[in-house]
This record gives sequence, C-alpha cells and structure tokens, in this order.
Amino acid sequence: MSKRRLVRTATLFISVVFAVAMCVAVVPPAVAVTAEVSLIYAKTYTLSSGGVPPYSFNAGATGYVEVENLAPNKTVTVFYSFDGNTWLSVAAVYVGPTYGNKEAWAFTTSHINSGYRGTVTVYLAIRYDVPGQTYWDNNGGQNYTVYSGGWGAAERVAFGSGALFVRSYGASDTLTGSVVLANLAYQKTVIVRYTTNGWASYTDIYATYGGSNNSDNTEIWNFQSGQLPVNWNEIEFAVLYTVNGNDYWDNNFGANYAIGN
Repeated sequence: MSKRRLVRTATLFISVVFAVAMCVAVVPPAVAVTAEVSLIYAKTYTLSSGGVPPYSFNAGATGYVEVENLAPNKTVTVFYSFDGNTWLSVAAVYVGPTYGNKEAWAFTTSHINSGYRGTVTVYLAIRYDVPGQTYWDNNGGQNYTVYSGGWGAAERVAFGSGALFVRSYGASDTLTGSVVLANLAYQKTVIVRYTTNGWASYTDIYATYGGSNNSDNTEIWNFQSGQLPVNWNEIEFAVLYTVNGNDYWDNNFGANYAIGN
C-alpha cells in the first residue's frame, strides 16, 4: 500500500517531547475561534507517584494542535492550568503536515500530584505566533478542559477539525485496537488495513461501533483481526474513515503504524 498523507487527523500519542513548564503571568484572552490554529485532540495521562501506601498519582495532559503554515518561523505555545487561575506554559513540538497547508504540533504538560484517586481537571488554551501576528484558540474564551477520573480513566476529547485518531492498539495472536472519530454523519465505515508481509498483500478489518460521547460528538470504534500468521515479524496498518463521501486516513503521518513481534 502506498503511504498516504494523513487527512485532517492526528497520530498515536507517543514520542511526545516533554518541555519545561514555567509559571507565566499571561492569562489567555477571550477571543473568537480562528482558522489559523485549533486544538484538535487532548487527553489526560496518569502516572503512579510510587512510594508506599497510601499510594497517590500524578496527572497532566497531552495532545495535538493544528496550525496554518503561515511562515517558516513560528512557535506554538500551550497554556495550561490545574485550577483555572494559575497558568503555566509548554512549547509544542512540530510533528508533520496534516491537510492542505496545515501542520500538526504535539504537546505534553507537566503533572501534579492528584491524590489517591488521580482525579484532576486540566484547562488548556493555545497561542500561535508568527512574525508580526499572534493567534489564539481558547475555545472562544471558555478554555478547553480535559478530566482524569483516576488511574486508567483518562478522558480523551476531540476538538476542532480532527476527524480520526488511533487511540490504542496491540497484537499477539490478533491485531486489536480502537479509534476515536468525529461523528460527522450517521452512515459511516471504519476500515483498518494491515499487512504482515511489507504490503505484498494486505487485509481489511471493518471496525465496529463501541460507544459515543455526546459532549464532544465523538465515537469509539473497535477492531480485531482474525488469526495472525504464526511467524509474523512486523505488522503495519492504517485506518480509513469514510463518511459523507469523504475519506479520512490516519496512517501515522505517512509512516503507518508498526508493531514488531
């Protein structure tokens, strides 16, 4: 299969570069949503703080921003808060092109001790700077929020123009996983295309509906392959979401997702 460009979507949430957070006096202003920058996906993460009982957890947020490629020199800054009042910032890191003249940038916030249950709300706003101009996306002045309900209960929310995201995957005897997608219409198909022989041949799996989140109009679709070859060494796959006559691919920014045995 030719490696196809990602279409208005993001990649799996790995290999995100941590940046040093700093306290800032800047409070995100109340601004209208612009086409130049948008938060397209965010989720909370939870880490064990270790130690001895009673155990506690640390929690933060990670995600993707999409910007219009307006100039070669640019910065994308994510402002975040754990209480809605004290704001920190972290520099987003360039990932790759998405669709048309747009780019994806990844971020991961710092984390705070979130207690025994690991519950935390993270407030988010995005600033995009190019020479002579600054653009904001802070949800029309309301700021974005993602919430962690405890260990293993991270909330994942799709915002903006994002259409399809690989959420999780794995393989042993079968290839399994799930995707989150924007519910753009009732009639839709979600296909996972994979190969175990370097695209000499491939197999399509039809994903099945696994539930919806009405608060952000997203759905979860799950997939599972048949029995994999006993001697497989590597699986590559990509996901196709077809809706309203449009095809949306998530193929890890043209690299495809890969699992080694």
